[in-house]
Amino acid sequence: MKKSLNRVWVGLIMGVFNSVLGFFLFAYYWALSNNRSISHFINDAFLGTDLFKDKIITVSVIFNVFVFYLFMRWEFYKLCKGLLTTIILAIPFIVYYY
Repeated sequence: MKKSLNRVWVGLIMGVFNSVLGFFLFAYYWALSNNRSISHFINDAFLGTDLFKDKIITVSVIFNVFVFYLFMRWEFYKLCKGLLTTIILAIPFIVYYY
């Protein structure tokens, strides 16, 4: 099992999935905190303005760091390369919206 998961492309797919999952977890938390809906968060706070995009993308990608740490401890080094690639690819977007 370890050999089948320890692939760079698995890390890339997992990184994209984790970023989307982190986005929706943050949206859910924000919606609960502000008594708003998730669609309000997506339409107004994320798509409606550039003011918070860098912070939202950062929080979404930080979810990958925790997963990266776990897989590094389990010695899935190739998978971690894919996760790290998704983190690095998000940096230009964070800088652009900053």
